[in-house]
Parts: sequence; structure tokens; C-alpha cells
Amino acid sequence: MLRPELVAIALAFCVSGRPDCSPGTCQTLRPYFKCEFDGRGTAGGGNTIATAKCNPATDIVVRTSFQLPSHVDNGSQPLFFNRMEAFTILKNLPFYSGEERFVFQALAYGFANDHRYLRRWIAKEEILQEHTWREHSFWKTRLVFEVASPAAECQFCMHMSLPLYQLSQDGPDHQKLEHKADEFIVQVSVMQRVVAVELSALPLQDLLQFLIGYVQDLTALAHARIWHDCHIGNVLMQQPEGQDVTFYWHDFAGSSFGNSKPRAEVLQEFIRKMSETIKFTAGRLHAHDPTLSIPSLSVDIFSPGITAEILQRHLREFNLDVQRHVLGWSGDLRLRQAVLRSLGKVLSPGRYEELQLELMKGSAAPQPPPAVWVCQMGSPDGEEFIGNAFQVKGVLANVDDLKEAIEKKEKLTIAASKIDIYHQEDGRWVKEAKMSASLRDTDEADCYGFMLPAGAAGAA
Repeated sequence: MLRPELVAIALAFCVSGRPDCSPGTCQTLRPYFKCEFDGRGTAGGGNTIATAKCNPATDIVVRTSFQLPSHVDNGSQPLFFNRMEAFTILKNLPFYSGEERFVFQALAYGFANDHRYLRRWIAKEEILQEHTWREHSFWKTRLVFEVASPAAECQFCMHMSLPLYQLSQDGPDHQKLEHKADEFIVQVSVMQRVVAVELSALPLQDLLQFLIGYVQDLTALAHARIWHDCHIGNVLMQQPEGQDVTFYWHDFAGSSFGNSKPRAEVLQEFIRKMSETIKFTAGRLHAHDPTLSIPSLSVDIFSPGITAEILQRHLREFNLDVQRHVLGWSGDLRLRQAVLRSLGKVLSPGRYEELQLELMKGSAAPQPPPAVWVCQMGSPDGEEFIGNAFQVKGVLANVDDLKEAIEKKEKLTIAASKIDIYHQEDGRWVKEAKMSASLRDTDEADCYGFMLPAGAAGAA
């Protein structure tokens, strides 16, 4: 908890003053008032976003943030509000205009899809600087992802009484301050023809392009000393029918710019958000194709004493390594060509030629057959097993081949077609329904299961 003298200092701001805004300032959003929100949303450290559809061909993203009232002077200490307190009040607020309905819904869906206990008030200076930072990133760095610019923006005057919170100086606790914010600005931005990114729903090609572009861009931004707010909620996407996906960075307010010696916590937040996103993406890629392995970030970057220079060097090395792994992968040539196309605008001619060679090597490399392990199941739910798991060797193209290989290895007296094959999915055993289904690499802990008909458990 805060020490008494610190609380006294924190409360030494004036809570009266001129209102920051006037009602009716968001009429510029009128073209979007009839758009229907789809219930989806996400949130970053300061902004929430909600998605809506205006007609079958037009998706929009509505970004909102709470601006710290100008009469609240808390020095350089960030202030917060309780998300559930705001959400509960918001749900009970009546709306009397299309403007109010649109903004209230955008906020509600953003809060509903957020899981943070506290959300940060955004200082006016930070909001004013975002445009400058966005332009700086666009012109000073060569990015794979595009930079999203709002189609419309406004300042909505919110009448809502919210307590102010400040983090403790002595630990992770927070302190509710005596005063409340009774009137403040909600910053509202609308971006057209884009949707929020859901990594778990992306197909393999889009995931590959996301990973390659994400790592390349963070390497470039770090080199420019831009410690970007790189969580997944800060990325939008657009995919016109029949065309490659395009990703967009959209929020530059939470970034730290131009500092060659940033504070340790700035680097730690940058590394945390980056590593979480890369790890999740690598997991999704492996789920799509177990032959596709993504290198891991160096453990050295998680050292408490990491500096900007060391992090920049590790990112450059990691970026090159990821590109080599993906372009040299022996998987679908069409997917790898799409990845190389997405990098074309930021690579030097020499680097582009190097990756073309990696692409050709991957196409020429024979793909090794999967290593398939199986275990005999005593019951369909996998509660009982008979004997130990064992490897079935040979070229096995599908489930039907696996049945024949088990029949030969175990010298069974029954036809291979009588064997049932199971795989593990989300902790459950699921029976293979398609005999033409491809096999994946497995080991003893993550093996296929097989069951024999009653009375046919013995070998010949």
C-alpha cells in the first residue's frame, strides 16, 4: 500500500475546472451509426477495440480510450480506472442519440472482451503525440505491416463518475484515491475495411505471413529505437477476396520513441509482449504442420540487465533465423512464395536473392516420413493400455497404411481393416474416421492409439 506521505502527494491535485468537451462532437461518425457490432473486441494497455459490419462488404474497427481529465494533475504517475466499475455503469447508461448508442456499444464490447482488472487513463499529451509517432514510424522505418490511419475521429463527452486508482510504490497493490472523474473525453477512432486479428483462427499461410512480418517489423522498429506496444491487439488485418492478407499496426500511443537507453521496464514490457505473441504463433504453426519448427528467442534477452544494444543484436539474429527456417522449410511452395512476396518491399536485393535460394533448397529437400508411435488401448476412452508404446517404421502415408503396418508388426490374426485407430485431441481420444487422413510425427507421450476387436487381442 502507499505510504501516508505518498498518498497525500497523490491527492494534491485540483478537481475543479472547465469541462474538457462539449456534447455532440461525434457527429462526424454519423455514416457509421447504423453499423452493427458483432460482439467481438479486444484491448491493449490504453485502448479497447470493437468490430462492426456496416454492410456485407465493409468491416470497421472502432477504437476507444479514456482521456485523463485535464484538471487532474498527478505528475508523471499513471492513473487507472476499474474496468468492471466502468462496464457496470456503462451498461446502465441510457442513450438518446445515435451518437451515444454507437460510442456506448463500442466501449461495452471492448470492455467485455478485456480481462484486465485496471485500465489506464491516457494523458492528453500522449494522444496528441500519437499522430507524430505514427508518421515517424511510417516514414523512418521500412515496415512489412501497413500503418492504419483512422477514417474518422472524434472526442466524445462522457458523463460518468469513476474512481481514480494509482499503483502502489511498494508493490503490485493499487490505491483508490478520494476524488473521481465525473466528466471526461472518450477518444473515438474508426478504421475501415479491417478486422481484429485472431491468431487461433488464421490459416497456415496467413500465420506464416504474420510471423515473418511481425518479427521483421519489430527488428526494424527496435533498430530505430521505437519500443513499440507490440501486443496482438495492436494489429488489424484486411484480406480482399482472392488476395494475400495485409496486416496493420494501429496504436502508437503506448510506444516509447527515440530513446537509445530506455528504462528497464520499457524493454521488459516490449520483450514480454513480443515473446508471448511469437510463442503463441509458433504453437499454432506447429498445430497446422508438425514439420514446421520455429526457432526460439535467445534466453539472454530475458536477463534483467538487458540493454537496448544487446536486444537489437539478438533481434537481428532471430529475424534472419526465422526467415531461413520458414523459407527453407520443405512444405508447400505456394505458401513460402507468398511469404517472400510479403517481405519484398523491405528487403535489400542481396537479401532477397539469399531467401530465394533458401526457397529453392526447401523445394528440393525430400520431406522425411513422420515418426509414428502407437500404443494398444484397452478401452476407447484411453483409461487402460496394454503393453508399452512402440514405433511403427516404414513409409506411412495415411491411417490405412498405419493399420497394415500394425497388423504386420504385431502378427495379428485379424485383417488390418478391423483395427480402429485413435488420436489425441484436447486431452481426449478421438477415433480416426478417414482412412486417407495423413499421419503426423508422434512420440511415446503423444502417440496414436489402436484397438482390436473383442477376442482378437492376441498375436498369431
